[in-house]
Amino acid sequence: MIIPKAPCRQRINISRAWLHAAVRCVNCRSRLGEPQADALIAALEAEDDLLISAGTVAEALIVSARRNVSDEMKQLIDGLGFEIVAVTPASARRIAEAYRSWGKGAHPASLNFGDCFAYEVAREHGCRLLYVGHDFARTDVQSAA
Repeated sequence: MIIPKAPCRQRINISRAWLHAAVRCVNCRSRLGEPQADALIAALEAEDDLLISAGTVAEALIVSARRNVSDEMKQLIDGLGFEIVAVTPASARRIAEAYRSWGKGAHPASLNFGDCFAYEVAREHGCRLLYVGHDFARTDVQSAA
């Protein structure tokens, strides 16, 4: 189990979709639109600790390799200094439960398998979640942006 380094209000979790949005362009503002990119960058700069699930990292690396941006993804992950949260037997059960509750076909949030890793870290560690899109807005996690 990971011991929190700072109060939850100073920690955020990162979703795979956010990582991909950040890597798809050299300048985030051109991909996301300036207001949204500025909000995401400000959220990152304001936080002391950045958490990310090992499952989210694995998925981001797999997808980025298929899109020929794996070097950029590795640099982003290493450069941001994430605390990578391990997937344990207990968290695996919570991830499966998240998919049952919020997954595609079960709920309008339509979280995919990879999304459930980010959801579980946010819920288990009481952190806000940095994401793009609207899927997580339909869940019970708090947005970091």
